[in-house]
Amino acid sequence: MSWIEYKITLKPFSPFNEIVVALLAEENFESFTEQDENVFAYIRKENINKENVDQILSNIDCEISYTTQEIEEQNWNKIWEEQFEPIEVENFCRIRAPFHTVKHGLIDIVIEPKMSFGTGHHSTTYMMLKAMHDYGDRINGRKLLDMGCGTAILAIAAEKIGAKNILAIDNDQWAYENSVENIAKNNCSLIEVKLGDASTINGQNFDIVLANINRNILSNDLVFYKEGLNKNGLIFLSGFFTTDVAQIIEVTNQLNLKLISQYSNESWACLVLES
Repeated sequence: MSWIEYKITLKPFSPFNEIVVALLAEENFESFTEQDENVFAYIRKENINKENVDQILSNIDCEISYTTQEIEEQNWNKIWEEQFEPIEVENFCRIRAPFHTVKHGLIDIVIEPKMSFGTGHHSTTYMMLKAMHDYGDRINGRKLLDMGCGTAILAIAAEKIGAKNILAIDNDQWAYENSVENIAKNNCSLIEVKLGDASTINGQNFDIVLANINRNILSNDLVFYKEGLNKNGLIFLSGFFTTDVAQIIEVTNQLNLKLISQYSNESWACLVLES
């Protein structure tokens, strides 16, 4: 399998780095890293529509330049190892690659992201982890769903916080396999991973639902999350801009979900809602 790497240089870098990631994520790009004021974006060769990507990047309202190269699958580990740095979330947890050393005193999460989304570096993952920390007492001992799990970083964090029964779902085969691998690396035993979409919930009920996806999928699938949420359960949502919050809230209001917390980072938002 071959991938296309876009190396995108932005001036100024922030907040346009977040905008580029959001737009390309909707164009079938599956993984992103940032290094030295550059965004590296990766897409499977067979999925790329170069004209669409060129148009998206040309409409970014900043100084922008980019280069592309084709990368074979076996070279990916070397690339992300060069770019992936440990990250700490609110003195709560530390996300690292297998080759980084352990830092005692924080929850240790080992992630080998490969081409899956979710390392803690992106604002949405960071905020979801922070919100989970803030509501750790509500997660401890509970049944939890991680929808669109990517690397399974949120499911792994949930088990380390104390969740007792966790289902992680993603519709991408690569993410499914990566999640299984990361769960094993973290010695987690309470997480089941399934390949599928919201229909995979299939009548199950949860106390907590985590969904860090994108606005359109969330708007379409929130009804399924609510149907599977126990009374007084919590839904954590991210993957959308602060400018999209009103649209998301309109959907959650229709489902009688109560907003209890809201986070923002750069131009991104995270919501915590209660049934």
